[in-house]
Amino acid sequence: MNFLCTILGVRRQGKSTLALAVACARSKSIIVFDPNRQYTSLPWSGVDPEVIENALSEDEFLLVVRPDAATLVEDWHILAETLWSWHDYALVIDEASELQTAGWRDEWLDRYIRQAPDDVSLIMTTHRAVDLAKLSRALSSDLFVFRTRQESDLKVLESEFPEIRTDVIRDLPMYHVLHYWVDYGGIGRNNLWDKPREWYIDITGKREREGENCRAFIDQRELAIAG
Repeated sequence: MNFLCTILGVRRQGKSTLALAVACARSKSIIVFDPNRQYTSLPWSGVDPEVIENALSEDEFLLVVRPDAATLVEDWHILAETLWSWHDYALVIDEASELQTAGWRDEWLDRYIRQAPDDVSLIMTTHRAVDLAKLSRALSSDLFVFRTRQESDLKVLESEFPEIRTDVIRDLPMYHVLHYWVDYGGIGRNNLWDKPREWYIDITGKREREGENCRAFIDQRELAIAG
């Protein structure tokens, strides 16, 4: 099974930043599908298969792909089909609720969730657990949850991830996040990430951090990311 990471939280908690940090920990080759233009400080392109394939041919790259709002799903299909024959990369889908609901999954998203190769990491962000298709939650190898107090979301998490610490999630400070994953033997594990500066990445250009880039914030030995 491929690495499928889901990141949940309300606006301005750090979902998009954390998604890129996790992607950096997983691969040197990263594609970000950015429908809401969150990654404004990073180089970006439209959905151009030639540009995407040129990036994929490099040993190391970070490419932000911005779909057109009017053709978001169609642009996602172009990106997904272009990527499908390639290997060894991390794909971030920001605002993944654009491609799924509780009762519907986009066909290409479904294919990635079910069939992506082991060397492809898929990282999704969205605001609420109830925004996701049940399959997305069921097949997530890792779950990161920022402070959540919506009862419907907490009930979904408690039902589908029995060992998750919803008591911790309710009262998390700003930018802190609970990492939950299923360990060997099917045992659920919880790890509190309470040092947000360790995974901070300036994705908006609002803060100068001279001489640093995303990989400077991540040491894979320090992060309990399953797999």
